Amino acid sequence: MAKELYAAALEPKHIKIFAPAGHNNLPELNEQKYLLILRQFMESMNNEQ
Repeated sequence: MAKELYAAALEPKHIKIFAPAGHNNLPELNEQKYLLILRQFMESMNNEQ
């Protein structure tokens, strides 16, 4: 999923992290899985540079 998110992002690539606003599905997704996907996304951005 991280690679798909990276590929879909417009140039220049940015990642924005928002405080909980009641519109995410983190509890359903599983916090560890979410954090893993986020880490993979950030690593893919670093590898691109």
